Amino acid sequence: MFYTLTERITPALLLLYIYLLFKAESINQVQTKRILYFLASFCFAYLLLIRPALGLFGLLIPLFILKDYGRKGAKKAITRAIFFGLIGLSFILTWQIRNYTITKEYVGIHSIYYKDGNSIYRPTFKAYWDFPLGMGQQGSEVHAYMVPMWGAAIKGDTSITCVNNAIETFPKKVVDYFGKERLTKAFRKYQEATLYQKAYYELEQPMPNEVSTIEHETIIEFEALTDDFKSKFWVDYYFVSPAKVFKTMAFHSNLNLYIFQHTYRGNIVVEALRYLTFCIHSLSFIFLLISLFFISKIDWRLASINFIVFAYVFYLCFFQRGIEERYTLPILSLVLIIGTKTFTELFRLLRR
Repeated sequence: MFYTLTERITPALLLLYIYLLFKAESINQVQTKRILYFLASFCFAYLLLIRPALGLFGLLIPLFILKDYGRKGAKKAITRAIFFGLIGLSFILTWQIRNYTITKEYVGIHSIYYKDGNSIYRPTFKAYWDFPLGMGQQGSEVHAYMVPMWGAAIKGDTSITCVNNAIETFPKKVVDYFGKERLTKAFRKYQEATLYQKAYYELEQPMPNEVSTIEHETIIEFEALTDDFKSKFWVDYYFVSPAKVFKTMAFHSNLNLYIFQHTYRGNIVVEALRYLTFCIHSLSFIFLLISLFFISKIDWRLASINFIVFAYVFYLCFFQRGIEERYTLPILSLVLIIGTKTFTELFRLLRR
């Protein structure tokens, strides 16, 4: 794979982890079973450390073990589940202890918005993030106007043009409801907060651990916008926007290499491949939604994976929202398997 991020190895790690669980559950030799569960837990420990968002799959460890050892007694099954579960959490717990030892505070699992960070990813940006994604903007669209706004302000330029460029991307009903004056005021505070950061940025120094007054005021402004949007446009926030994220996530060919999108774009073979993969990719996610109606009809192991994959997709759509193709890559093979299984069940049902 061409990725230089963790997504380059997480698909293989996730499949290896699930394979080891299936193998451990199906084998009868006691010592081999223990070794396989240990390897599965160890594999998950590494997976969780490099991609915490996949932590949902850790539920498979106690589920498989309780199901496997349950017939030998509840006490033994619970003891095994706790033991192997702790192995699965060992890497991330060790890392968190290490972080706390150095910083004397809980850093968090996804600490991109740390308080002393001297980049665009400040607590102010985090507070703003929920507002545009709540109205259905994509992460790339948000960055398209926020990065230039921050980049200009960090150099001392607080031009109103950057603010206008941002507001122009908002739906008309949002601008009409909040008013351009209120939206401008919020972005102006963000520019002031970036000016405060400018002095530290130029000296290449970390920001203070305490959020400044102007940054705190900016955070309050952005959070108020988000809360008001949730209250007024609750249908958009809770239903329409997640649906838009799912559309972005599911309906594409997943052929993002340059040769497919530019070099050979228009070539009849490449176009046929793009349409084929679009259909496979899109239908797989559609059947993932339908699969919930067939969970009771399939093997409990596949059903548990099915539910967790669906929960992960729901997390991306409803909570993460700033979707990128690499976020679904680790589960893509599982989505294909679930989609195929659901299609065959649906086809069998219709043939009756």
